[in-house]
Amino acid sequence: MSCSVLSSIELPSSITSIQKRAFADCSALSTISIPPSITTIQEETFAFGGLTSIQLPPSITTIERGAFKACTHLVSVQLPSSITSIEKRAFAYCRNLQSIQLPPLLTKIEEEVFLYSSLSTIELPPSINNIANGAFRACTALSSIRMPFLINTIPKETFFNCRSLVEIILPPNLTTIGKGAFMSCTALKFIKLPDSITHIDDAAFAYCLSLKEIRIPTSITTINKDAFAFCRKLCSIDLPFSVTTIRKRAFQGCRSLSVIDIPPNIVNIEPDAFAYCGLTSMKLPSTIRSIAVSAFRNNSSLKHIDASMALPSPYTISIVNTPDSLEKALETAHFFPFELTDVLDENFEKQFPTDLFFDWNSTSRTRDEHGRLPLLTGAQIGLNWSTWLQKIFEAYMPAIEEIDVLTGLEPFMLAAVGPKSDLESVYNLLQLNPAAMIPREGHGHFNMESSRKRGSTTISDSKLKIPKR
Repeated sequence: MSCSVLSSIELPSSITSIQKRAFADCSALSTISIPPSITTIQEETFAFGGLTSIQLPPSITTIERGAFKACTHLVSVQLPSSITSIEKRAFAYCRNLQSIQLPPLLTKIEEEVFLYSSLSTIELPPSINNIANGAFRACTALSSIRMPFLINTIPKETFFNCRSLVEIILPPNLTTIGKGAFMSCTALKFIKLPDSITHIDDAAFAYCLSLKEIRIPTSITTINKDAFAFCRKLCSIDLPFSVTTIRKRAFQGCRSLSVIDIPPNIVNIEPDAFAYCGLTSMKLPSTIRSIAVSAFRNNSSLKHIDASMALPSPYTISIVNTPDSLEKALETAHFFPFELTDVLDENFEKQFPTDLFFDWNSTSRTRDEHGRLPLLTGAQIGLNWSTWLQKIFEAYMPAIEEIDVLTGLEPFMLAAVGPKSDLESVYNLLQLNPAAMIPREGHGHFNMESSRKRGSTTISDSKLKIPKR
């Protein structure tokens, strides 16, 4: 039924069901009395209608999807305590809805239930244990809210674009803040995160233009992509020692952020993590294993970056904050735009951001499942000297003195007899360690002259097996 001129109707008590969209688009229908024989308001029953108020009998238990969607004249709603379910978008686009009293037995706020409403405040009953995606999205008048004790997740875009929200009290057992949950809450100046939180998703607080400070709980290990991007007034953030990774654009555009202490256990800093901030100083710990050249770009007041290097011995270098200088410093410190494990797997086609550099200092010291160091693996698979093997050698020079645990060969021998022998590698490995020609006790080297005298086979026709990685 679609009747734009219907202004009033009386429903008899004998009616037991009102079908979906029964009064949809009835723009002149301002009030209606529902008989107690009705238990469910079905899908889009009053959608796009002219209701200014509604009176629901205590027999109602369910309000289905979009039941009052886009009732733009609806100002306030009082729901009977009998209701246990309010489905997706039930009151979405009710642009003048300022208040609603939720029933005490309600356990879930469904997806986008109040999307684009004008709620200024709302009391959530303690029975609620689940809030779905975008439940209060674009409630631009919502200024404060207290989350029920049983809530452990604030899902995707729950308060996205709630630009009047200045206060929110989070429950003590909250563990997850979803993607974009508070994105564009432009009036939010402060929020206290409980210690129970273990995950803050991408863009959770992006474009919170008034947010000035925040303390990250010690249970957080990763600051995700765009988490605090363009929080332009953010001047103080406390990163705990538990944080090991700062992902892409995590603090991009935080132009009031002049100082931040990078935790001593940080491992990864991704592209544009602190781009367009107001940083004046930066000190990087020796624990970093990958870092992007663009991580600190367009920080006009950041002239130098102090970086602690742990290998081969602790020291600190000061790097001019330009992409070329940072890239050169990273390569000097044995950071390269490929992961060493991919090089050893000959996976040269794997794509990374062009400015992301990986630490080879630690990985060049890491033995594989056979107990073999990367230099020996690289020699055996015939890696080119100037392109790859020299970098592996310089990252961990003592490896050249190792005897291969699988074949008993010196590194230069592995380079000579591998399936893709690289003569430049053979020459340089031998030149850098000429002592490798001298037989070691317990590791007799192959002797060509004595081999001929004994009539034994040579290396070329022997069945020496070089194991594959």
